[in-house]
Amino acid sequence: MQLSNFSGTLKTLSVYSVAKFIPSLLGFAGLIVFTRLLGTEEYGDYSLLLTTIVIMAAFLFEWLNKSWLRFGNKLTEESGFPLQTILIFFVCVATAVALLTLGLYYGSVTFSEHTLARYYPLTILAFVMEGAFQFILATKIAVADSKKYLMYMVTNAVIKFTLAFCLVYFWELGVYGMLLGMIGGTVVVSSVEFTKRIPDLKSKMEVSQVRSLVEYGLPWMFVATFTLLLSYGDRYLIKYFLGADSLGIYSANYNMIHIGIQFFTAVVVMTAYPAIIEEFESRASQGKSLKIEQFFIIFFSVCLPVVVLLAMYPQELLGILLSTEYLKIENAIVWIAIGSFLHGLTHLTYKVFELSKRISNLSLLIGISAALNIALNVFFIPQYGLNGAAYATFIGYCFYFLSSIYWGQKLVTWRIPWGEALVLLLIAVLSAYAMKPLPLGFGIIGVIIKCLLTLTLYAVAIKILRPGIFSHFR
Repeated sequence: MQLSNFSGTLKTLSVYSVAKFIPSLLGFAGLIVFTRLLGTEEYGDYSLLLTTIVIMAAFLFEWLNKSWLRFGNKLTEESGFPLQTILIFFVCVATAVALLTLGLYYGSVTFSEHTLARYYPLTILAFVMEGAFQFILATKIAVADSKKYLMYMVTNAVIKFTLAFCLVYFWELGVYGMLLGMIGGTVVVSSVEFTKRIPDLKSKMEVSQVRSLVEYGLPWMFVATFTLLLSYGDRYLIKYFLGADSLGIYSANYNMIHIGIQFFTAVVVMTAYPAIIEEFESRASQGKSLKIEQFFIIFFSVCLPVVVLLAMYPQELLGILLSTEYLKIENAIVWIAIGSFLHGLTHLTYKVFELSKRISNLSLLIGISAALNIALNVFFIPQYGLNGAAYATFIGYCFYFLSSIYWGQKLVTWRIPWGEALVLLLIAVLSAYAMKPLPLGFGIIGVIIKCLLTLTLYAVAIKILRPGIFSHFR
């Protein structure tokens, strides 16, 4: 496949990769630190609040982010950056949600002992500021300002981690400290950007422009919300059936696995996107097959050995990162890893819907997958506990992945290299089993050495048996 634009965007993509890597690294560090500072029950409460924040931010603001990526440059050229309209929208949303939450708060306090009610005010501020932060990032992507995107991503992640650590460790504020840390990073970034935009305060959008943004962005709002419900909707049911303690254990393990795999996903997708667009415009628009196999091969070759190692040494690997009270779901870890892997693949398969402008179809597909996941959780969690949540989420991801392939093929012809995937999986499994008998023990050092030797053997075996695979990374 000729990728004429790839070399020209390599520098920008490398900056975006760093912008994803540093927050992911701090996310890992945060999980290691905060699961030791917070008990499982307290971490479970924070996890539920965080889930609510990201879902609400997606539901209320994602349509604006996607619309801005599509129309933002044109609107700014026509009438300047419409800061007045954006601020009015955020204030209206914050006020409406604050009034609703106030009612829920007093209802919770009056009619039940709802332990999370005391966190509601900070939760409102957190998701509004998260929405503002994500919109700021969208404005930087729209103008290809990768350096500013990197600066804001890193600044937010560093402030969030540092402030939360100080508040939890020194002042022992627990969940309050975690929420304040999250708010602190977004407030700093938003304040910096707002200060630069003050000259645009009088600029606003026309009604027709607002209508265009809403019409384009509305389907994306459902895509983002349903995707998050597919990934995190089980948190509410775990809390309901099993309590905050079990939720904390499940969330810590899930996040540890998901962050790692999703980092590789983000890098591959950002690298692939310009080439996929070029392929779509040059081939698919003429009814030809879309040749994007190389990006699946890159994803398979990087993520499959990670999944195999997690299946081989689940307790040992996560035991390096999490405290012992969180290591109680060994069987679930394998299914979480496989589910996260499938979810990563869907970031490539859904691009077909995006480029074909079938976002409504995509939102319906993800909505059905999320509903299936939640329905299965209702039956599986009481029966199988935390393992049941992992089973249900895996089935939901599997349904989403397979159905996106089936319906995507009806829009554009393309192929997933299943043969290469099977070869890579076999090499990864055989490499892991070849290193497992080494007399290095199952302590932390022994497991790390075995994993490194497994990855080395895996790379050497690919180089010998499938030398062409490395050409896809060029």
